[in-house]
Amino acid sequence: MPESDKLVISEGFFVNPNKNTGSVKLVDLKNYPKVEIEQVSTDKDSYFFHHTEWFASNGRDKKDLVAARAFKSVNPFKKPDGELVMF
Repeated sequence: MPESDKLVISEGFFVNPNKNTGSVKLVDLKNYPKVEIEQVSTDKDSYFFHHTEWFASNGRDKKDLVAARAFKSVNPFKKPDGELVMF
């Protein structure tokens, strides 16, 4: 299915003491208003997703989903971390 038929949700962005582990989900809009939601990310405790893009790698017609995943604690002694992940 082309990426234009799907809505991407990147969540878990707000840094606060009650934040949850974020995720990337695809919402299939092909049969709107009946939609299907699929989580494509793997949970990583307390990490959030900041941005997600469709990306054509290796000159292929099919695009991959690329996202920025990060960790930032409200505890100043915990080291922040960031990753670039591809689905």
